[in-house]
Amino acid sequence: MRLFPQSKSLFLALSCAAAFSLNAFAEDDELQYGDGKAKGVRSIGGGGPIVEFTAPKAIGVALTGLKIQGSRYGEAKAPDEDISVYVLDAETGKLVAEKKFPYKEFKKRSGTEPKNQYWVKIKFDKPAQVPKKFKVYVNPNAEATKGIYFAFGGSGDTHSKTGSGAPPKDMEEDNAPFDNGDWLISALVR
Repeated sequence: MRLFPQSKSLFLALSCAAAFSLNAFAEDDELQYGDGKAKGVRSIGGGGPIVEFTAPKAIGVALTGLKIQGSRYGEAKAPDEDISVYVLDAETGKLVAEKKFPYKEFKKRSGTEPKNQYWVKIKFDKPAQVPKKFKVYVNPNAEATKGIYFAFGGSGDTHSKTGSGAPPKDMEEDNAPFDNGDWLISALVR
């Protein structure tokens, strides 16, 4: 590669473009509670797990995806449906973003033992800007014949709840505490 003398403004423009391009490939930070080891699983009919996170800084943080430990139950072939992810401001309850990903991301596993669960990494097409404190609510619209076994771990002070329905209005009073530990859901942020 040869280096040619450039004007200061062109050099600055190229430097900014290079920094932006490198930032697009930056690694995400992972926000997670506990040690990531499952001690049990649960499916929630008509709803799903909620985890509250605190972003590493007050502004400029984007949620780029999730890591979820669990497995699918039901028919051998995954339903041709999407799982909904709702991102909410933890203080106001306001819906910040809604994302969807296909059921087929989760493999079907036999048994509900923690050893039968695995991590699924979901990357969003477009990152969602999040406030300092935000909640992630994953709703697979589970029924008796299809759903996700979500893994949980840890004990004691929990940042997890269970929800049902579709936010924002359905969730206002339906954030039931989850006393078995924390859902094994990680927020990927940048």
